[in-house]
Amino acid sequence: MVKKEKLDQFFEKYPGGYFGILTALSGAITITLSSVLYYIEEPFTFFSHWISHLGAGPNGGDIVFTIGLIITSAFAIPFLVYLNLYLRKDMKGHKILMLESFIASMIAIAGLIINAVWNMRDDPHLHITGSTTFFFAGFFMIIFYSIWMFLSPKVPNKQAAIGLIVACIFGAFLISFIPSFEQEDLFILLTSTDPIAGITRFIEWIVFFAVIAWFFELGVYTLKNK
Repeated sequence: MVKKEKLDQFFEKYPGGYFGILTALSGAITITLSSVLYYIEEPFTFFSHWISHLGAGPNGGDIVFTIGLIITSAFAIPFLVYLNLYLRKDMKGHKILMLESFIASMIAIAGLIINAVWNMRDDPHLHITGSTTFFFAGFFMIIFYSIWMFLSPKVPNKQAAIGLIVACIFGAFLISFIPSFEQEDLFILLTSTDPIAGITRFIEWIVFFAVIAWFFELGVYTLKNK
């Protein structure tokens, strides 16, 4: 295991906030470019297609999706490690919360990598497993970090509130699935463009924009408030 002193030296040389910004930019570029390449062949809307459809898209969009999300994950890992170290400063106790935040964040990134490597076309079951892992773990990751920020003496409540807003969007997305459980084959619904899941797909896209905004804003915040 890497010692804290080594990590501190690394982030002294490479400020952790930049990794948060790079995570957001990489994610935004990946999804935007994948969307454009997909749309050229098959026009879609936020209501008709899951983000996962981009990973099985034409014109090389699937390659952009896979490589882009892996790069995004590579930027996210050091930022989340840095965020954990950043919030530990000037804060006593709450070790369980610290551990929960870190574990949830690493599980979320693992889910994202699975989502990227195994797309909806080639291995839909594993892809959906990765997506489910990412959304549930990501939901708890942001809640835990937001609570941690509320407890931190150096982080203003408005900063922590941003995370709770994002967590609420995550929650709305997960809750929107409840009517879908009445369907005979939920798996088919999760890989189709059936209009019945239109609202859920739309919220999924909002979750994406909210998450990259969370990484970007936190990256900027930690750079300004080292």
